[in-house]
Amino acid sequence: MFGIGGGELIIILIIAFVLIGPDKFPEIAKSFGKSMRTFKDTGSEIKKTIYEEVKKSDLDNLTIITDLQADIKKATKDLNPINEIKKMTYDMNPLNDLKNVTKDINLNKIEQDLTNIDNNVDTKPKNSDNIS
Repeated sequence: MFGIGGGELIIILIIAFVLIGPDKFPEIAKSFGKSMRTFKDTGSEIKKTIYEEVKKSDLDNLTIITDLQADIKKATKDLNPINEIKKMTYDMNPLNDLKNVTKDINLNKIEQDLTNIDNNVDTKPKNSDNIS
């Protein structure tokens, strides 16, 4: 406690007892103890507040760093020339165009349309056109 050893503390207490007197010494010792406790509690609260603020600050900094990392990753992906070349070659490839066209073609719909057309067209010869 404050770099004071046990023997030194006893000497200080004896001197305080002699100077203050035996009737007021318990009151002063009690108020000194309360003051030390209040001082210690205040120090603990200050440490706790500082710790919470530092922790909050670290979380804010971590959020900022995470956002920056995401932005950098997106920017490098957008600026990557290999991705641009891949995109250009995909767009220039005629097979991809053919694939896209065939996706749009619905064979079942075409077959259904042909069946409807066939049903609507009269394929039987007319009586006047009958050659017998």
